Amino acid sequence: MSQLSLIPPKLDAIKSNQGALYLFSFRDKMPLSGVVGQVDWRLLGRLSQLSIDGFITGALGEQLLFPLGNRMTLEHLILIGAGRRSELSRESFKVGIQQMFTSAKQLNCTQLTTALPGRPENLLDAHDAIQWFLDIYQRLEDKFYVTIIDTYEVHPIFQEEMEKRRMKASVTPPPTS
Repeated sequence: MSQLSLIPPKLDAIKSNQGALYLFSFRDKMPLSGVVGQVDWRLLGRLSQLSIDGFITGALGEQLLFPLGNRMTLEHLILIGAGRRSELSRESFKVGIQQMFTSAKQLNCTQLTTALPGRPENLLDAHDAIQWFLDIYQRLEDKFYVTIIDTYEVHPIFQEEMEKRRMKASVTPPPTS
């Protein structure tokens, strides 16, 4: 059985101590921002330093397995290059998502947390990103438990698309004031 869930873009919303955090970085985006920037801050700027040193570039298809130690609650951080922001398309999105699932399978990891490529930066329409992700997810032979990091405004779009596809998902509700 597969499971999808949605959480807000805050590191404290990630509660799992198993699995991997998959994040996407762009070739032309420094300083790191969004969820990647939050993770970089938690890792004391180590991702930024790797970028400054040229060890990671954000090139499409680039992949880095980064040790988290005790800095976060997940087992692995995998940073995947998404290319240039201006070149983000359905095809490059698909390449990144497929690379994420291939990597997870190689790591024998069934629990994934991710911010979809281009969503933290608002480079992609939420509806398009969710549709494209689910098109890939539904065709997978292996099943994964995936938590998607996105804003509360995306929740109704996510739920609607899941219902259209007759899929079940859990959505963390917004906090009540």
